[in-house]
Amino acid sequence: MNLIEKTLTVRQSKTAAGERVIPLTPEVFDTLLKLRKRAEMFGTVEPAHYVFAAFRLEFRFHDTALVGVEITGFDPTRPLGSWRTAWRKLRKAAAKGDKEKGIPEMPQLANLRFHDLRHTAITTLAESEASEQTLKALAGHVSRKMLERYSHIRLEAKRAAIQALSDRPAERANPGRTSQNTSQNGGVEGIAAIPAPQVIENAGRPVGTRTPDLYRVKVAL
Repeated sequence: MNLIEKTLTVRQSKTAAGERVIPLTPEVFDTLLKLRKRAEMFGTVEPAHYVFAAFRLEFRFHDTALVGVEITGFDPTRPLGSWRTAWRKLRKAAAKGDKEKGIPEMPQLANLRFHDLRHTAITTLAESEASEQTLKALAGHVSRKMLERYSHIRLEAKRAAIQALSDRPAERANPGRTSQNTSQNGGVEGIAAIPAPQVIENAGRPVGTRTPDLYRVKVAL
């Protein structure tokens, strides 16, 4: 972790992606700062120390039998061995909710896998129309086969954008139509033209070209 540059460097990967640098979101950056401050409460923390540090444990024995274990702090010189137990406890707590804090029960979180978070992140990137190069750089995908798993998501995002053109209100679909205010006796009180939104583009010529539909396409996409 580079807290100055706000980046995460993955030096080893299960695939042939090799080393990759990932920018940190503001939420992740704030969380890392909290972890560092917590570690500093138990001693000096050097730049080369581990972010997810191991616990300092104190074992209590009676004769030769172990009667208890107490966490006395953190050892930033050693990495955390596993967070499986912490992840399971977090899932159970999230599934139960908290009535006092107004957090509803979410039973589906009881079986949430840590890998599901990765899949959700890549799905969100695919929906945002991020390029394949960006997906590879962030997720470490190196094969076309892996990227094709998310190709349907990218296609559905395009379908939704195109569908928005068909679902637009009738008054926007008919530029230049008139609106009429009808009196109680059925007569027409007045006719007012409704201007359609337009975009002026200089397509290599001194005279601008009015393109009413271009505005709608840009809004929909």
